[in-house]
Amino acid sequence: MPPDIEKNVNALIDNKEFNTKSEVFVTALRFYFANRESNFEDKIEAFFLSERGKALMNKLIKNANSAKTH
Repeated sequence: MPPDIEKNVNALIDNKEFNTKSEVFVTALRFYFANRESNFEDKIEAFFLSERGKALMNKLIKNANSAKTH
């Protein structure tokens, strides 16, 4: 296992997010298999059409406009 991955896995266990390395790997693989066929473009579009997405876009536009005037 690459050292950076091992460090992150150990941190998850140390932080009590998981009890064992096996739990970390099973969760990661379940997530992978559940999402490998996902169309993230559709999910992103759905997010930006949601109330939270619209609020985020408005905030970003407001911040960008504010930065232009300074």
